[in-house]
Amino acid sequence: MSFRGVFVTIFLGTVDHRGFTISKAVTAANYAQCHKNEYDQYLRSRHAAPAWAAVSGKQGFTAEQAAFSEQYHKRAVDRPPQPFEKMEGATATAGGCQTRHDVGRPNKDGSIGSCTACHARHVASVEPARTPETCGQCHMGPDHSQIEIYHESKQFYEQAEAVVVSTNALVKQVDDLMKARATRTS
Repeated sequence: MSFRGVFVTIFLGTVDHRGFTISKAVTAANYAQCHKNEYDQYLRSRHAAPAWAAVSGKQGFTAEQAAFSEQYHKRAVDRPPQPFEKMEGATATAGGCQTRHDVGRPNKDGSIGSCTACHARHVASVEPARTPETCGQCHMGPDHSQIEIYHESKQFYEQAEAVVVSTNALVKQVDDLMKARATRTS
């Protein structure tokens, strides 16, 4: 199959490529194939179904998905949409709230969520997902001010100070190397 054929097939759905199925949309179901324990833990968290339901209510969830989540978070999914969704309108909600809360959106394949909201693709470390900057992509602004609070915290300033100290040490090392090199060439 030519590159163009692969591109067209991917654009329209999925393609089998050397024993692998390449999909147009990567969902949590794809990640669960290799990371089942992590996906199961995620399903029990507030970042799963309760995150989406906080804005959209139980719309889009199957009865089984809602019942599963309700075991861990009572009245977090089995609820109506937020009233401000009607006040703000569909366009504002889709462009604002839902883009942040889609970490728990139900997918057409029956899975819930988007792993790439917090985790980088093809990286075998959870470290990037646990940084304040990653969390701050969603937890910001007047209604979720966690990143602003972090940026005013002692921990942030200690971390920033450590970066400055490391940078100064690196600059001194480079400066020493340049002086040594200049001495050798003269």
